[in-house]
Amino acid sequence: MGAQPRNTPPGGWRPPRTHLLLQPEQREEFVRAVDFSADAVVIDAFRRGEDPDLALLWACIRALVDARGRMGWAPQLWLRVHPAFTPECADELAQLAGIEEGLILPKVRSAEDVQWVADRAPAAKVLPVIENQDALSRVTPIAGHPAVCRLGFSARGLAASATTEDGLLPPDEALVWQRRIVVAAAAAAGLPGPVNAVQEARTFEAEAFIHDAEQALRSGFTGQCVTSLHQLACLRARLPIGTATG
Repeated sequence: MGAQPRNTPPGGWRPPRTHLLLQPEQREEFVRAVDFSADAVVIDAFRRGEDPDLALLWACIRALVDARGRMGWAPQLWLRVHPAFTPECADELAQLAGIEEGLILPKVRSAEDVQWVADRAPAAKVLPVIENQDALSRVTPIAGHPAVCRLGFSARGLAASATTEDGLLPPDEALVWQRRIVVAAAAAAGLPGPVNAVQEARTFEAEAFIHDAEQALRSGFTGQCVTSLHQLACLRARLPIGTATG
């Protein structure tokens, strides 16, 4: 068992089961999301369709979350930033200096990416997404970085098949194998089960979505990212992910 990450003291943080990823231009959905949906609401700064005042947007959503919390329950508030070492990421972290919320970090390649973000947001919990071969081969040191609170996983940047000691694995088996590598690294670092891939709403197919979520759950994942309230409703209706928290 790895050392307890610095940002996840025992009993001090509950890993979200569902992360709802919303673009800044989907402002009408923010209120609905905060009111009745996911365990965590994620502002997506990486694929935004405009260039909003991120600090103002964050303050508005933070006010909604705080107001909802005073009524008894509120989702966690997260931010999906640009990849490390980019000027966009540096600008996002500068706008939100002192942020203590969770940061989803895409396209990670090594623990150095996590360190670069941690140097600029030392109080934030970081969820790096394992979505390329470099990150998969270095997932153990990534998971062991003290700023990391949990791992994410997306197969979009990984090979559809994989060669192991047992030979060439077809796509579905390769995906299971890749996910188990991530689960094992998370467990060794003392982290909760990983969060499954971001699903693009424009290509959403309910059966494929549920099949993928079920496979991730069986592999040891304990969270799922969605990009619409429709996906969230589908997930809750078809899959008991609420029983699979780590």
